[in-house]
Amino acid sequence: MRRVVLFKCKPNADPQAFAAALAHLKTLDKRMSDMNSWWLEVNPGPDGMWDAALIADFPDIETLRRYENHPEHVEAATAVAGVSEFAIFDSAE
Repeated sequence: MRRVVLFKCKPNADPQAFAAALAHLKTLDKRMSDMNSWWLEVNPGPDGMWDAALIADFPDIETLRRYENHPEHVEAATAVAGVSEFAIFDSAE
């Protein structure tokens, strides 16, 4: 299973709070061991594009569901949701 998430800093959000939330999310794979791969980067491109992207691979749908409900993920996702708009796409291929 692959999860792709795109992030855009909310217009009224503090850019430093957005960066801090992403920094916390970026190290989530160090606190959880079920991912096959984990990549999060900030977009250096022009304004108007998504500000950051996350690609995470999981061995199966059950592992992805455990990840979604894991306290470490819930904490990081709550922080990111407070300062960003986001789009999530899951793929089984």
